[in-house]
Amino acid sequence: MTPTDRLDQYVEDSMIEADRAYLQRYLTGVHDHPHRTLIAMEGFTPDGQPVIGPLPGKENVIVAAGFSGSGFGPASAFGEILMQIATTGTIPAAVAGLSAEHFAVV
Repeated sequence: MTPTDRLDQYVEDSMIEADRAYLQRYLTGVHDHPHRTLIAMEGFTPDGQPVIGPLPGKENVIVAAGFSGSGFGPASAFGEILMQIATTGTIPAAVAGLSAEHFAVV
């Protein structure tokens, strides 16, 4: 059994009502009934930094993981970085320290 198997994904009515009250108070005119609800796990790396770059031993696989909500704002920049890695094989110096290799067991 994985942690996601144990995650209770039921969205209680009280959660929806709390969000509805917030929307009605602060975002007047926005539709206040959810189209869809989702409860998901956040994933973090041991050092709290995302992982960006080729997967060690599988250089044809490029990963971008461990953002857990903090990647939304800079998503387009990370997309550009991933495109550069995929098309040129070079890792920009700005993200070199975020490679999966810093988690490698030696």
